[in-house]
Amino acid sequence: MRDVNKPTNAMLISLDSKLKFQSIALVLNILETQPVGTRIIVFYAYEDESDRSDYLELLDRTFKHFRFENQRDCLETMFLSAKEVAELTNTFLIPAGSYITNATFLRLFISELLPNDVEKVLYLDIDILINSNLEDLFSLDFSTPICAAINVPGSLGRGEHLEGHNAPYFNSGVLLINMGKWRTMNLLEHFIKVGSQKEFPFVDQDILNIVFRDNWTHLGREYNYLHLYGSGENDASYCAFPSIIHFAGNKPWNETPVTQFVSKYRKNFNRIRPLHDLLRDFK
Repeated sequence: MRDVNKPTNAMLISLDSKLKFQSIALVLNILETQPVGTRIIVFYAYEDESDRSDYLELLDRTFKHFRFENQRDCLETMFLSAKEVAELTNTFLIPAGSYITNATFLRLFISELLPNDVEKVLYLDIDILINSNLEDLFSLDFSTPICAAINVPGSLGRGEHLEGHNAPYFNSGVLLINMGKWRTMNLLEHFIKVGSQKEFPFVDQDILNIVFRDNWTHLGREYNYLHLYGSGENDASYCAFPSIIHFAGNKPWNETPVTQFVSKYRKNFNRIRPLHDLLRDFK
């Protein structure tokens, strides 16, 4: 039976231990920009029981330190061991030298992993900064399985590398998903069939573009502003006040040109520094 007190809309992030601190920064960002009670779901691929308990403790510290204890129950963490994730995703091919890990493919399994009461979910990559309340985004009415923003010229991948793919190519770092539609389409079988055939340069993003070719709804650039790609006012991708900034390419936690958005991301990240001794301040 569905818990009627739980929202049927949710935000989803998926990661392993390599990005756990970045995920904490994103959770804090969500808590501070979204309405009280916003449902957050985390898929976490843990290395061992120590890693699992450390991540839970880090989450608890974050909610307590920033005085969001009353919203702790709004975050649901689904833990899968690294071994479980490897077995679950072993048919997908990853190019040698890629920074992508098996945990990235967990979003392809959302029909099996998400609670059944979730009707719309906003999937977010970890390299995201939210700039505004996203209630209007969840209110969008669309009949396709997903909404996404098209990749802009000069960004990472535009679909030209996919053989015979002459359709618009979207960036998969922000996906608004209609779970009712998704669940009726037997998508996992399609994902596995495509993803096991060959190594794709942009891995799961390519798989999603192939499976959803001509079956997705365009999101405005303000909901997936690709940082460093197309920032001029004459560029079609320009957005003066983006709601979601996506640091595709150079990451703000690495060496990268310090723009206003990088500075804002680092300021937010530095606030979680007191929660863990391993973190260093960004300048």
